[in-house]
Amino acid sequence: MTWFGNARTFDAGWYENDSALQAFPLAVLRLHEDWKRPVAHSVNALLKLSEAVAARAGLPRFTPSNGRPRQPLRIVQSTAGVASGHVLFSFDKLRAMGIGSRALRPFRFEPEMVPSLADETIGHTTLERHPLVFTEKSVLLALPTAVSAAIRRFMIESAAAAGRLDALETLIHDYQFEEVSRYGRVGWDIRELNPVEEPAPQEFVGRFDEGAYVHVVFLPDTLEPVLTEGLQSIEHIPDTVTERLDKTAFEIAKRWDYQRGMTLVVHGGAGRGFFIGFGEAPARWERLALRISDFMMLSWDTEMDALRAWKLLDRENELLEKRDTYFVNANGFINSMAMRKR
Repeated sequence: MTWFGNARTFDAGWYENDSALQAFPLAVLRLHEDWKRPVAHSVNALLKLSEAVAARAGLPRFTPSNGRPRQPLRIVQSTAGVASGHVLFSFDKLRAMGIGSRALRPFRFEPEMVPSLADETIGHTTLERHPLVFTEKSVLLALPTAVSAAIRRFMIESAAAAGRLDALETLIHDYQFEEVSRYGRVGWDIRELNPVEEPAPQEFVGRFDEGAYVHVVFLPDTLEPVLTEGLQSIEHIPDTVTERLDKTAFEIAKRWDYQRGMTLVVHGGAGRGFFIGFGEAPARWERLALRISDFMMLSWDTEMDALRAWKLLDRENELLEKRDTYFVNANGFINSMAMRKR
């Protein structure tokens, strides 16, 4: 959702390409500061280009690729010409779309940027930050899959330059926690306690069955690491955080009606990945850590709620213990869910 309506973006290998981006323009809408106006204008312009490319290619929302991971790309003349027509915009066409070339300049790839590409890591390259190539008469969206990443990096850079990175960060975190607590909680069938229990800011304790407690913890990533490490980097959650969560789990497990429970961590921010490790757990207590996009997506699944998640985790751990097996599921719970549904 944008200032002009919905816009389609291209995911490719980016995780949280759309959901992480969504929080940025909505957060900026709540900022009433002068620096945001040209930033919003440029973001609006690039999103219009992305939407126009999808429209030209005739791609509806949520269209999956028919290719396979790591499959070699075949580029032939018969298809290259058609494809180039989707991503090339004359200046006359841009004006007709209400886009001025000045608004697109923050995303312009300059010739002097070429040498730096040799030493950069995919996921944090200059081209992914500047996906537009200007010619005398037109603008080429050279990397449609980088639109979301370019916008997020641009907005973080702009906020940092204005000395307002903390304000943007707070607004993004507030928006995301509102999604988790207001909509995600309902989809996961987590009932509030009376009185409401909030062990810390952006956390709450609820019930998902008789004697079943869930400690929902929203852990938002900071934005500053994106400037140096990129969107494909990983945040390591400190042990001090998990030790506090473990302590809360043991405190809840002492309640007279306790039968089972779960720590449910939801990771937010700009879309970076994260790593979290827990210590010993109380009896019949499970841990689940999800990206905010996965948490919200599962909240829309009528077959998924906190009780089913607990049962799946409990059964999985039971089977692993019987086989004396331990494995690292790098793609997390959503990967296990996909395997079970196949």
